[in-house]
Amino acid sequence: MKICEFCGTANNDDAVKCSSCGSNSFKHKCNNCGTEFNEGNFCPKCGVKAGQEERVCPRCNTKYFTAACPTCGYIPGNDNRNQTSSPTNTAAAPAQPTQPKRKTWLWVLGWIFIFPLPLTLILIKKPNMNKGLKYGIIIAAWVVYILIGIGASSSDKKDTASSSAPAATTAVVATEKETKPPAETKAKAPTDAPEEKPTKAPTEPPTPISFTDYTTEIDAGSEAHVTIQGAPNTEYSITVEYQSGSKAEGLEPQTTDANGNTTWTWKVGTNTTPGEHEITVRGGGTSFSATFAVR
Repeated sequence: MKICEFCGTANNDDAVKCSSCGSNSFKHKCNNCGTEFNEGNFCPKCGVKAGQEERVCPRCNTKYFTAACPTCGYIPGNDNRNQTSSPTNTAAAPAQPTQPKRKTWLWVLGWIFIFPLPLTLILIKKPNMNKGLKYGIIIAAWVVYILIGIGASSSDKKDTASSSAPAATTAVVATEKETKPPAETKAKAPTDAPEEKPTKAPTEPPTPISFTDYTTEIDAGSEAHVTIQGAPNTEYSITVEYQSGSKAEGLEPQTTDANGNTTWTWKVGTNTTPGEHEITVRGGGTSFSATFAVR
């Protein structure tokens, strides 16, 4: 905003005369830090351009005056909110072995064709039959029945054993691997003290660079500028590369002040190709790039 130098009334940035006293003598008041200044178009404290309005980040709703959101790094016109999803590998469940059907048909045949119990009752009730023959038939019927039962039971056991054989073999192999004694190794001579590994001192991450103010669109033949904020008292270099492959001349490395701010100014040539061109600042172990348009 503009502050009238005569009456101190706050006016809009586009005001030509004071709305209170009609004076046309103003001084600027920074919309970021509130510093009042008369000379230049940039705040001497924070570097924000006079009259610059605060931006609101569409991602995190943070209010800021820099080129990029200091909270989430969002840059207007360069939305890189790509969401990726990492694939998850799911292990296939091992197939369950099918349980073999029990061969109980032998038992069924035994009951259908032999009937040892009914046969025994019928023969006992026959008083006129020879006792030797009677008891011989009864014993033979029960022996055959018992043999059929033993055969069916052994058949079921074999089928169960064959179905579980692979799992049992795997378990035995795993057990043998686990219980196998380790190979003999040469004994090392004991040392007086364990060797201490050197520890690396933790390093602080580099301070990121942010463009607090820069020319986003300009006419050929005019002066462009870039104001950055980075690490305090650190040297930074700048490169302005045009679409033709040429670079802006006269941009020397500069050292930031105690607040980490510094500004470059250069003139865009009258023959510069219209379109977007790249600005890159490097220093303090990091770099940052942005584009500006020439009309």
